[in-house]
Parts: sequence; C-alpha cells; structure tokens
Amino acid sequence: MLSADLVDSFLAAKVAKGLSDKTIRTYRERLALFVTWLDDRPITRDNLRFYLAHLQRNPRLSKATVAAYFRDVAVFCGWLVDEQILDANPAYKLGPRVPKRRPPHYSEYHVRQLLAVCDARDRAIVIVLLDTGLRASELCSLDRNAIDWDTGAFSVVGKGDKERAGWLSSYAQGVLVDYLDTRHDRSPALFVGTKGRLTPIGVHKMLHRRAEQVGIRDDVRRLIHSFRVTFAKSFIQEGGDLESLRELLGHADISMSAYYAQLADSELAEVKHRVNPLGRMVAGARIPDSYKDT
Repeated sequence: MLSADLVDSFLAAKVAKGLSDKTIRTYRERLALFVTWLDDRPITRDNLRFYLAHLQRNPRLSKATVAAYFRDVAVFCGWLVDEQILDANPAYKLGPRVPKRRPPHYSEYHVRQLLAVCDARDRAIVIVLLDTGLRASELCSLDRNAIDWDTGAFSVVGKGDKERAGWLSSYAQGVLVDYLDTRHDRSPALFVGTKGRLTPIGVHKMLHRRAEQVGIRDDVRRLIHSFRVTFAKSFIQEGGDLESLRELLGHADISMSAYYAQLADSELAEVKHRVNPLGRMVAGARIPDSYKDT
C-alpha cells in the first residue's frame, strides 16, 4: 500500500528544490487522486496502465489533462526510484500520446481589441506583458522603484527564486507613466487593485472581463500565459535568438523557449519571404522574365 507519508516526503523534496506553491499544490491534488484510486494495490506497470485507462474514461478530462495527470504520477515514481524505494520506474515510457499543438498566443487583432476597451491601468498591464513576457506573479511583484526610468531596466524573482533582468521599451515606460499619473495612493506596488497590490488572480479576472467584453475569450486559451508566448514569437520573428529568449523568459531549458516561439505556417512563410535566403546566395535575385509571362 502506498503510504501518504511518501507523498508528503516527495512534496517536501520539491519544496526544497524551489518549486512554486502552485506547482506543489498541483502535485498534491493529482497525487491524492492517484493514491485514492490505488488504494491497497502496489505500484506496478500493470496498475499504472489501469490507472491511465481510469483517467481516460473520465469524460471531464481532455487528452492533454489526462497526460498531465499521468505525467505527475510518473515524476513521483521516478522520485521513488531515486530514493531507492522502487527498483525501477514502472512508468518508464508509459503514457498517452497527445496531439502536439502550438501554444496559444494573441494576434494583432486580439491586442487591438483588448486595448480599445482598457483603462489606463489595464492598458499598462497588457503593454508590459507584451513588452516583457513576464509571468503574472512577476508582474504583480514589481514595485515602482524597481524600474530604472532612464534605461527601463528592472529585475524580478521568477520560478525557483531565480532573479533575472528585464527591460521596458520607451513606449511601455510612457504607458506606465500615464497610468501612474492617475494614482493617488502611497503603495510601492507598480500595479494595484481595490484592496492594494494587484494579485495574479486579479490580473486573470481583469483579462477575462476585457476579453469577454470584446468577444475574443473563446479565441485565446490561457489568457495570461498567452502573453509570454506572444512575446516569444515576436522576439524570434524580429531576429532575436533562442538563448537570449531563454534568459528573458527565465526558462531553465532552451527547449521550452523554442516551444513558445513556434511560428504558424503563415508566419513561417512571411519570415521566409522577408529573409529571402536566396538573395544572400544570388546577388540581386529577381523573378525571371520568362516566369512573369506565365
């Protein structure tokens, strides 16, 4: 029988590793579901297959959600191996296939629609998210005096308590100044709500309300996270490199930055035609007259 103490030890190890409260909470909820289902069964490969089938039969869980739930169980099993509680990971190469899809992002149309209904504060939030790719928690942690208003430089503490630098464009600084000019409070927070410093939940509620207001809520999955993806895509399209993007987004692995920066086929076509690789190899590459006549 799987002891709940083992789950507690696993969570304690993840806390010590510096994982966020949200990640710890997700692990706890998903592993509680697994422990309840497992009951007095041993953790074997066959039982993991049965659990996976149990998840897949739940009509409320999408394929992606099933994969995420099972992935956390696999991480837990890997930890049991590391702790020499299991001899081998029964979840090794076991899991559902999930169709790969590009991460959601905002189009120029979506951004224009949002900004059209924003007040000074909400406009500043949207602009800063687009300009920096910050996480909601990082945005909400910023203080007014954390920004160098001459250079736009600032620093935030991201996942794993890792500090990193960021820079605001002059346009974003101007939008922020316009917003701060409307403030009459003494809060050090860069963004405030009705009860003080703005929270990530407050940012999400605001974006949900604005997106509903202009009819784009169904177009964009993950309203806050999509700003990070939009920033990544724009950064790469404008000539930025993946390693710099990784630093700016605070990713530990460059593969995650590459995932965020994926371009749709139409975007790839636009970049290809703009870059024109043939033009580098064939000086003055032009359309042959014979082709123009066809």
